[in-house]
Amino acid sequence: MANKIIYSPDEVAHHLAWLTFRRYFSRGPQLWRTVNKFYYDFYKPDSLWQSLDEDTQARIQKCVRKDVERWVEHVKFLKNKFQTLSHIIEDHLPIMAKQVGLGDRELGHKLIFKSVMKSPSTSFAKTLAPQLLPKADRIFPNEYEDADDIFIRNIIHNEDILKDRIRGHKPFWFVDSGYTNFIHGGNKRFHRLVRNDLHHDSGGQFPADRLGQFDIFPQPWRTGGNKILVIEPSKYICQLYDIDIHKWRKEVKETLAKHTDMEVISRAKTGTRKTRSNLAADLIADESIHCVVHYNSNAGTEAVWAGVPVITLGKHITSSVSRTKLEDVNDLYRGPLGNWLCEVSYNQFTFGELIDGTAVEIWEKYHV
Repeated sequence: MANKIIYSPDEVAHHLAWLTFRRYFSRGPQLWRTVNKFYYDFYKPDSLWQSLDEDTQARIQKCVRKDVERWVEHVKFLKNKFQTLSHIIEDHLPIMAKQVGLGDRELGHKLIFKSVMKSPSTSFAKTLAPQLLPKADRIFPNEYEDADDIFIRNIIHNEDILKDRIRGHKPFWFVDSGYTNFIHGGNKRFHRLVRNDLHHDSGGQFPADRLGQFDIFPQPWRTGGNKILVIEPSKYICQLYDIDIHKWRKEVKETLAKHTDMEVISRAKTGTRKTRSNLAADLIADESIHCVVHYNSNAGTEAVWAGVPVITLGKHITSSVSRTKLEDVNDLYRGPLGNWLCEVSYNQFTFGELIDGTAVEIWEKYHV
């Protein structure tokens, strides 16, 4: 066996879509029609050195604004079409590989990967993975067979591979969204790099020199509230860890009922990070929530930031600052967060840190 780098179909599709669309994005200067018209109609016939009065300057500014608005709309339109094309390519990659290889799908894959590697794209599979697994073979998820070690990004499309690695206790590197993107406007500023699981198991001592990455810090611990909010694991987590969601939901409510008479509210994970509301903000606004129960969701991190005590039932970065059993609902953790914040800062990285070697250097010094 050999090491494998799993290329997510969306990464390859994004590159192929860009090859098609880049000529349209490069046509931006041709869209400055209003400014050009003003120049040729009102300015060029006069002397090049003629001073501009206030009225002329105002008209130029108006033209620029109009062209900028037109350019923004052009980019939005292309972005929407780009995403549509990228999804179509992603769904038809096996067919495209066979066509590119003139009937030889394996050859087609090699040619596609060669194109990706020659491109200026900086995907994690292209830049980070070779740092962790030098000389590893590059494959698509549907080509996966057992390997000595693998690199994989994201859960979606990779459920079966991750399940095989986790259940078989096989080594792998995993990259997904970081833990505190919700405090940075929801943008994917940070990404987590994890070894042999989907989340870090909290614990250990880390320096405080990376705390500057947090725009805001957690609220003081809450002591009131009369409701328990249960964040249900997503369908992907249920699939990976063999969780029967109906059974899990029933057991959680029954166990909590034995130890508290507080109302239990369940919240399923729906939509995407772009469509879901900010849980931390919701919790700060809703003072009735006494604590949050989750399996291994970043909702746990959001709860800590909102100052709401947490019960973490699976492996997650919040384990060391929460309780890990439902039976402890009346003895919730409200202790210090200083070292945990340092730990979070050392378990998530910016895109630049992941591709320039900083993240790997930190891993080799503090995690391996």
